[in-house]
Amino acid sequence: MPEKDKAVLEEICKAYNIKAEDLIRQFYLWVIREPEAAAQWLKGENNRKNAQRLFYSGGKEKISKN
Repeated sequence: MPEKDKAVLEEICKAYNIKAEDLIRQFYLWVIREPEAAAQWLKGENNRKNAQRLFYSGGKEKISKN
């Protein structure tokens, strides 16, 4: 990951009091759990809807703002 992108990701995670590694792990789990939704999101389709599904779907592990 480019340093510029890493710095942005770390700032976002800091604002939500989570670790970047945890967010990346959650993303990979979402891709495995819902590959079609993830593909649409990566293509820029339904970004808001699918981003919400990433964080609030029925996965066992959820990342939340503490």
